[in-house]
Amino acid sequence: MNSNRIIESINKGLLVIGILLMLSALALAGNNEEDNKTVSGVVANATSENPKTSPTPPGAPADPTGSITESGTCGNKTLTRTHSPPPGDVWYWQTSYNGTSVTYDASTYSAPSTGTYYIKAYKPSSQQWSNGYLSKSVTINSLPSTPATPSVSNGCTGSTLTRSSSGSNTWYWQTSSGGTSTSNSSTTYNTTGSGTMYLRARSSAGCWSTNSASRTYAELAKPATPGSISETNNCGNTVLTRPTPPPTQTYYWQTSSGGTSTGNSALTQTKYSGTGTEYVRARINSTGCWSNSSSSEYYTVNSVPSTPSAPTVTNNCGSTTLTRSSPPSGVTWYWQSSSSGTSTSPADAASTKILT
Repeated sequence: MNSNRIIESINKGLLVIGILLMLSALALAGNNEEDNKTVSGVVANATSENPKTSPTPPGAPADPTGSITESGTCGNKTLTRTHSPPPGDVWYWQTSYNGTSVTYDASTYSAPSTGTYYIKAYKPSSQQWSNGYLSKSVTINSLPSTPATPSVSNGCTGSTLTRSSSGSNTWYWQTSSGGTSTSNSSTTYNTTGSGTMYLRARSSAGCWSTNSASRTYAELAKPATPGSISETNNCGNTVLTRPTPPPTQTYYWQTSSGGTSTGNSALTQTKYSGTGTEYVRARINSTGCWSNSSSSEYYTVNSVPSTPSAPTVTNNCGSTTLTRSSPPSGVTWYWQSSSSGTSTSPADAASTKILT
């Protein structure tokens, strides 16, 4: 009898324990379901409002707001955030979505290359980063490289500058290092005088190289015009005498003012008939450059008259009369007592000569 009571008491105790365990399990299940609903609601709300945000842990900064704008065409682009961080937070520019750089916190950022750039929030007091971020993808039009230095050939009438191949870009001749003229992209550039020319590269996107290639040029010096030509008129010839050139130059006789003959550099030139003009032009021996102009001299040769015709002879008693014919126009015939006489006495110009 006693053993039956003991067994019955044990069974009642086990039943009470089982009921308590069941109630405890039901309570715990109810609490977990409420917690799951709360977490799911937070995640769902965060996902629907901003796909780049997530639940903010205690002490973490709020995700950045607003957007990022870009400006600029060539080289670096300037990125600008439209909003500012709230007090206590700092917004830093990043080059990756999970970056944690604390270098750049200005409202603008210079993007040096094509890619995606980010803004993340940081709270110094808790030393925590935001889970979300702002982002901006940009494409950079790179600047072309500086052109190769052109070559130069300096001549007597000007200089020629020559560039090499420009590749995929276009190289333009400029009169200043920062020039942006697109008027001349020829392989060669001809100019006069002296100075400096520049080459600057331009890409198909319209971007100019930061620097230019430069080349100085100097047209070769020209000699001065020779001095005056002297003239000596003789009977039957005229002698022209040129001035003496400097040691580095040679003076050449020319038949025209712009002549370039190097056939005659003699000191004098003799003309035996007619009239005309002779020229002298200077040339630098080392470079072959001619003077811009020539000195000139108009000459006239005083021709020798023809031998007069023989006079007629009339023999009289006690005298002989010589009678000449008429000379050509502009010529006077003089009676002479010898074959080489040069008397110009008026009496000797008479048409007759009486010998006794």
